[in-house]
Amino acid sequence: MQAKAEMAAQEAIRLDPRYAGGYASLADVRSLSGKWAEAEDLFRQAFALDANDPDALNRYYVMLIVEGRLKESLAFAERVRMLEPLVPVYQRNFAGALQTNGQNQASIPILESIAAGYYRDVYLARAYAAAGDYAKSADTLLGITGNQVCPMGFAG
Repeated sequence: MQAKAEMAAQEAIRLDPRYAGGYASLADVRSLSGKWAEAEDLFRQAFALDANDPDALNRYYVMLIVEGRLKESLAFAERVRMLEPLVPVYQRNFAGALQTNGQNQASIPILESIAAGYYRDVYLARAYAAAGDYAKSADTLLGITGNQVCPMGFAG
């Protein structure tokens, strides 16, 4: 699967070397392979072409989290949120970045403002628990229904 993704990203770059998404996609593949320096360079190329591509910025945010560059990741998650304030996944990711940086309380109103869903509910329950509101945390987790599917393949 990774080989196909890499070939597709390289083909996108070949077809249009000015398309930031091709570089961001290839950066994703490289970061998943643990080739952090290569991924970083590819993200730089993507940002040189389009510094405000929310998808590329979001992918970069994820890589920064994995690398443990938490403060940097928060800045990129916030930038994505500002560019696309109506996209729930970007709101949730920003709330997750806040939590990763120890700002659990600040994440609660953001998470409460978006529709229930597996990850939203898990993040919200985590924030409630960190705030000491264990009853709300438990209620949020118990509210997860079978129609909220976790992308990892199990219902939640």
